Amino acid sequence: MIKRAIILGGGGPAVGLALGALRKLEAASLEFDVITGASVGSWLGAVWALAPEGERFAAAHDFFRRVFRPAEHYDRFPVPPMFVPDWGALAKGMMSHATDPDSYRNLVVPGMMHEAAGAMSRFAGNPSEWTYDQACNIAFNHMIAPNPLVRFWTSAMYRAPITGLSRMHMDESDSVTALDLARLYDEGMPALYHSAFNLKTNQLEMFSNHPHEGYRPITAESLAANSALPFIEAPVLIDDTPFAEGALVHALTITDLIKNHPDLDEIWVCRLLDHRQLKPPETLLDALTNLIMTFAASLSASDVEVLRQTLANHPRPCRLIEIPVSTGIDYHWTLANLENGIAEGEIAATQALENYFFPPPPSASRGLGRLLRRN
Repeated sequence: MIKRAIILGGGGPAVGLALGALRKLEAASLEFDVITGASVGSWLGAVWALAPEGERFAAAHDFFRRVFRPAEHYDRFPVPPMFVPDWGALAKGMMSHATDPDSYRNLVVPGMMHEAAGAMSRFAGNPSEWTYDQACNIAFNHMIAPNPLVRFWTSAMYRAPITGLSRMHMDESDSVTALDLARLYDEGMPALYHSAFNLKTNQLEMFSNHPHEGYRPITAESLAANSALPFIEAPVLIDDTPFAEGALVHALTITDLIKNHPDLDEIWVCRLLDHRQLKPPETLLDALTNLIMTFAASLSASDVEVLRQTLANHPRPCRLIEIPVSTGIDYHWTLANLENGIAEGEIAATQALENYFFPPPPSASRGLGRLLRRN
């Protein structure tokens, strides 16, 4: 009996790639004893494991459709439904800032104002400095920055005790409450793993539905913490300890995978992001998505190489199968992108299955690897 593991990478709105791949792998009768994921991959792994055989794709598809928007909705409001502000925390943080006497310290800085007056005077009297770049510098650093009112509101934006633009409101989320996560601990369930970063100890911690020393149990909070990208989402409290997204350290959760399961025969890797998906930004939204995609793609690619080296030195043979990462998707939370990702994921998994069942000769594999790297 072949013992298989699958690693589901993070990538937010690119989750359709993994969903389509899993659909194709299930159709090929491939079952997985171990599922480890990062960010959205962890959610997919939990939903997939909880659904009855034959209904997994439908259950996961229904789950993720709730966190995407129709294109016409997303067009003028490009924010996914689960990134909901914590209105109470925002109001409390702003009120705390406004009532804290320390918030009014250094609003008026005479030396800064004197320096600004001199800089503006020199700029006004020297036409050779009347360039666009210099005008932007004068306006920002010598007109806006010294203004006491601007300084107060800027400090309120960045210094108020507000730790994220949004958070996952799990108590009110139909998607989350519909998941009976307690069943992950039933006998016969695959071993699930994900990570989150402990902001108190500055350590990556592992979560699992199987008992391991030092591991915490998988809960809705741990899944949310695993997805809490700093600034976008506030840290998630688990036992009064703040946690952030684990993919910041390891985009593909391979920590202790071999140690916990030394008898694995196969490890499948389903990454969602690759540098080839990046496009020149045209808006701030494009720039933000490029930022997220760049670090996630870099980490996931390097993690695969670490895994490959680990397996090369492992005393027991274990086959590593990578599902190609499609470049035919974008990074927007639209239903159209979800469906397109599913179709692209099925195509990529079909290619992986062809190589799995009919592996090319070693020389051909090396040639194919060089060709893929060049492209």
